[in-house]
Amino acid sequence: MKGIEKYIDNPLFIKWVYEPSDDISEYWDFYFGKNPDEKIIITALRDELRLFQITNHKISAEQKKLLADKIAKRIKKDRKKYNLRFLGSPALKYAAIFLLAICISGLFFYQKFNPAKDLESGANFTTAIAENGQISKLILPDSTVIWLNSGTEVKYPTDFAVKKREIYLEGQAFFQVTKNKKMPLSVFCGGLEVKVLGTQFDVNAYPGQKNIEVVLESGKVKLLKPEETGFDYDLFPGQKAHYAISSGTVSMRQVELDRFLKWKEGFLIFRDEPMLDVIPILQRKYDIQIEVENSAIFNSLFTATIKDEPFEDILKSIAFTCSVNYKIIKGDDENKTKVLLTPK
Repeated sequence: MKGIEKYIDNPLFIKWVYEPSDDISEYWDFYFGKNPDEKIIITALRDELRLFQITNHKISAEQKKLLADKIAKRIKKDRKKYNLRFLGSPALKYAAIFLLAICISGLFFYQKFNPAKDLESGANFTTAIAENGQISKLILPDSTVIWLNSGTEVKYPTDFAVKKREIYLEGQAFFQVTKNKKMPLSVFCGGLEVKVLGTQFDVNAYPGQKNIEVVLESGKVKLLKPEETGFDYDLFPGQKAHYAISSGTVSMRQVELDRFLKWKEGFLIFRDEPMLDVIPILQRKYDIQIEVENSAIFNSLFTATIKDEPFEDILKSIAFTCSVNYKIIKGDDENKTKVLLTPK
């Protein structure tokens, strides 16, 4: 192989990595048929690059190429170490395994050793974090796509989709799962397992919340508890499952999907929501701290559809709707901007 640069400089390769389609896949299937000796390293490079595809609404082609160049240079540097050692091994799909710490457009990736798995399997995990104020997108090695809402963390084994597909979630994420009848995908959060074959659904499971919510757009999912065999619920399109963590009970109802799924496009939709639930969402979206002087404010109901409005405009709407006054205390490099809400 002449070098990794010839793939990075090939627009068809970049398109295959970041914007896969049936036509592009057919092209590379044909290429591999003519060049079978290159298939393993090319697919390994593709899978590594896909780990780092992110989007905060949009990422320019230039940014993507810069990221690809950075990874390619590292692989080239260690080419002899990785390419020769793993030649002919199934592990070569992950030939470019090395520790990286990258933060671009709010999505932070790192690989780490998980002490909890040490004695059992010594498994390594990849963790992706969407910082507050960011909405990010992640493509897994099996082409499953995950949108991460602000303040969300997902973790999955580095050998994801080799023998099983497991994801650990803290926060809110929308999953577009690649179908695989032989290998269901499971999302674990707060003692709950959401199990699917291939579907599109949303899970809201931020740490500290009293409830976990699962909204199904298409397909079918099961709600399970790994340690409770009698806990088994089926969720159908258009339904939302509400799991109360303290009591372990589940309730389901039909919902307006846009209200729960439009956050991927930058919308926040509130319909008579108590401020107790609204405040944490605004804190994550705008990366600020909101303090309430009187707990009665938490019971006030707020209705609005928000997309990219300046935060002060949102505060004006809250002040009018909920009969409160607000005071903004500007932050600095060490402290977040703080908002104090007081009754009128």
